[in-house]
Amino acid sequence: MKRLFILVLAFTVMLSSCGSPSTDEYANSHMVSLETNIYNNGEFYYDSYTRLNYCDFTTMQSAIVCPYPNCTHADSSTCSSYGLSSYPTVFDGKLYYFKDDIKYTNGTCAETITAYRCDFDGTNRIPLETFTGWEIADYNSALVVGNNI
Repeated sequence: MKRLFILVLAFTVMLSSCGSPSTDEYANSHMVSLETNIYNNGEFYYDSYTRLNYCDFTTMQSAIVCPYPNCTHADSSTCSSYGLSSYPTVFDGKLYYFKDDIKYTNGTCAETITAYRCDFDGTNRIPLETFTGWEIADYNSALVVGNNI
């Protein structure tokens, strides 16, 4: 019985010992997907109308990502919550996202992905880079490490 007590005590001390902080480059990383997009103690998500929303986990309040106070959020041409289609991710106070496009020209299919940057409220959208021959599927996930996705 005494040996068992010493073994349990030694095991407990090993589990509770101090360690140095992780220097792993992935320590402050997070996954982004259609179902999971955690940011700043909350989460981005899409509603049934494909509008981007944000839920604050502290207050459990949810809001559509749109800065216009009288917006009905019903028209995709006037509401900034529409069109932030894939992997909305925040870096340095800006929202980044991807938009995919498939074009058929002379019987040939061309798939492109364009990376965009906009203000946190979905306004002032700027295309950054277009990648040809790539596609984004809803079931794919992305890893965000630092300022890289």
